[in-house]
Amino acid sequence: MLRTIELTLLLVIASVIRVGHSVAQNTVSSTSGRATQMNNCAANKALVKKLFDEWVNKKNLVAIDEMVTPNYVSHEGGEDTNAEDTKKFLADLFRSAPDIHITIEDIVCEGDKVVVRNIWRATDTGGFGGMSPTGKSVVVEGFVMWRIENGKLAERWAVIDYRGLMRQLSTTSQSK
Repeated sequence: MLRTIELTLLLVIASVIRVGHSVAQNTVSSTSGRATQMNNCAANKALVKKLFDEWVNKKNLVAIDEMVTPNYVSHEGGEDTNAEDTKKFLADLFRSAPDIHITIEDIVCEGDKVVVRNIWRATDTGGFGGMSPTGKSVVVEGFVMWRIENGKLAERWAVIDYRGLMRQLSTTSQSK
């Protein structure tokens, strides 16, 4: 009987050690995964910050091809566009507002996605969207989510306050 208790106790201890070892391995793996995700998030945030600086503030349209995947897609306003469309849009924007500057107000990362709340500031000297130039300074807020794939921008979803932009450019005062 004592022998049976000893064997049972040994089996219980062995099970505890085995479970403890598995838990420890899972904890290390989980911690390691979290650290990897944090490192990826740091790199992903840096990539998104760089894109705003290069693409908009420095007006470096060549950087677009360097920073996006070959199948890059931007979703905005019910329309899907590609890198070439992005370059054309920005080139037109730079003609309309050569002093345009963007600041990132908030940036959050989860896995392969980075979300940014940003503010665009510019002076309308060339006319936005075919309108006559107003000479007005404008401030436009936006939210953009980027999906990162292998260190490059793969996808973008954006909500930009175009209504606020139009209100600021209006030559007549409008109620909100």
